[in-house]
Amino acid sequence: MKRYLFAATVLAAALIGFGCDNGLDPVEEATLSGITASPGSVLLYEGSGETATIAVSAAWSDGSTTTVSDATWESDSTATATVADGVVTPVAAGTATVTATWNGKTAEVPIEVAEPAPLFADATIDHYVSPDESPAGTETAMIAAWEGSGSVELNGDGSATATFSGYPQWWGAGVAWAQKPTGAVGYYDLSGVTTVSFQIRSETILPSELKWFMQWLGSDPTTGGEYSANLGELGVVDITNWTTVTLDISAVGGTTRYGKSFIDFSTGGQYVDTAFMIAWGGYTGEYAGSLTAGESYMIRDIAFLDGTGAGADIDATIEFQAPLVAPADPAEADADVISIFTTKTYSNVAANVSWHPSWKGTGTVTDVTVDGKNLKQYALADYDIIEMDPIALGTAGMTYFHIDVWSPDMTQVKVKLVDFGADGAYGGGDDTEKELAHDLVNGEWVSLDIPLADFQVAGGLAIPAEHFKQLVLSPAGTIYVTNIYFHK
Repeated sequence: MKRYLFAATVLAAALIGFGCDNGLDPVEEATLSGITASPGSVLLYEGSGETATIAVSAAWSDGSTTTVSDATWESDSTATATVADGVVTPVAAGTATVTATWNGKTAEVPIEVAEPAPLFADATIDHYVSPDESPAGTETAMIAAWEGSGSVELNGDGSATATFSGYPQWWGAGVAWAQKPTGAVGYYDLSGVTTVSFQIRSETILPSELKWFMQWLGSDPTTGGEYSANLGELGVVDITNWTTVTLDISAVGGTTRYGKSFIDFSTGGQYVDTAFMIAWGGYTGEYAGSLTAGESYMIRDIAFLDGTGAGADIDATIEFQAPLVAPADPAEADADVISIFTTKTYSNVAANVSWHPSWKGTGTVTDVTVDGKNLKQYALADYDIIEMDPIALGTAGMTYFHIDVWSPDMTQVKVKLVDFGADGAYGGGDDTEKELAHDLVNGEWVSLDIPLADFQVAGGLAIPAEHFKQLVLSPAGTIYVTNIYFHK
């Protein structure tokens, strides 16, 4: 194909028409050298609903380029990906080649359609979005937008979307993709991590408008040590399609642990509580960037890798000190329950309950709320006592005792039931009691539903217990309790 220099040709013709000897050389025609397609390759995910747009440009012999809008398109594997007017749509996992043709010239673009990738390459990194979701179990990563600078949504295909709302007050704020969960203690240990990689995509945000952000510490994350920060470029020029970003952090700070550091100014202690963050690349004031509210990027396949390219453990020291969720409400019917303290409302409730009698002294009890439900937190110095007006369990037909227990540090809880006897008072020779031990799993709710008959052994609790008065919990440690009741 030839392209004419139209303006020069018209001028030359005009001069000739006036009989002038213009002395101009004949106008050269620019010929089509070839066409190119951008991006040079495309990665899409099966079932994601996403598409990718390929642009075509023509290169001419005079060095100029023009945009091509009327190329013809073909996919060599429509079972993998289809293409129409340059828009590629994934069908199923596999590979394909899309070809653009224009005036006898072609450009090929390899297409990869991958199976859905999770947010974290390491499937053991359980995660949730805070504060929009309350997970069960002991999650090791909380995802949070800092300083009200945005929001996060987990997508059904395994990816996540971060949406910008406004610039924060300092550089190091954006979306933390692996933050220590609320209720956990400890720190992320990234000493074995040399590379962080992830895939990112945005149709509106330029990679230069984002930064990866880390702060790092020396060898003792609990007492301080070397402390500095790093704000780096993503190192890619285009993220309009899924793009892999690989960050070499092996030399960052030259220290042994990496991560966003929380500083407790009251004690000076520091610890790594966020393994990785993508910052919005600016902050309020003169350093605000060009992002506008509502712009977003998608991210997936976040990987923390060691020097061999294998996944590196980052969460070995994260431990939970408080439950993230409350246990399920009791299932028993109202007529079958005498409630002491439950997440479900019952009509028959123990009277004058004392959760930590004044004479007990050591230990504390604290009211806490999880998932909108009330719990009791006991810091047991040795044991603690829950005391109430006497309950005639036998007359009421109760046959089971129930309690839900969560502990970060106790492997066993001991439960003692005490009946004060006919005189309804401590001592007097007619008191009976029995203590039973039950195993706990740290960081998980354990639901104990114990037959009252288990407490009736030689020298044990009187059955039927007509003057039940005290519940004793031990040994030393921290426990959260709720759903304490008797039932038929």
